Amino acid sequence: NNCSCQEKLTKYSGIGILVSSDKDGGLCVNRVFKESPALAAGLLAGDVITHVDGHPVSAKTTQDMNDAVALVKGPDATDVEITVMRKGEEKVFIVKRGQVNVNRVEHYVFDDVGYIILYEFLGDAVSGVKEALRAFNDADVKGIIFDVRSNTGGELYTCLNITDLMIPEGLIMYT
Repeated sequence: NNCSCQEKLTKYSGIGILVSSDKDGGLCVNRVFKESPALAAGLLAGDVITHVDGHPVSAKTTQDMNDAVALVKGPDATDVEITVMRKGEEKVFIVKRGQVNVNRVEHYVFDDVGYIILYEFLGDAVSGVKEALRAFNDADVKGIIFDVRSNTGGELYTCLNITDLMIPEGLIMYT
């Protein structure tokens, strides 16, 4: 079970993390969004959040996770204290909430290969892939790697629209 706090929005007010339940029911940071308050404060993917503003949190149930996320959320420009376990060591971070860009798509060019990371089939994912493909065309890449290993899912039609960008002719889905 994953929670990005504001799943369909491209921007929201928060700290900029995607969390899930780890095997022990801990609240694990799966992803820290680029240019987010969480990244600026030093949170990392793999951190396990144990406390928010001194309140113990977990992800043993969906309700536990929702309660923890509610504690993390708050008005812009307010601080939240996040306590994590990182490699067996407790660390405390003060994170100033702010505007977060969800950035569902990241892209890079390595030599003559385009590399797209698609985190979710939601929100602005289609425009993000279009932007990546334009950049790849400008860079005259010879191949593309489409990385969906960390993809948490999303909407079928977003997935189909992205597939349509890559496969412009023929049947994409049959039900």
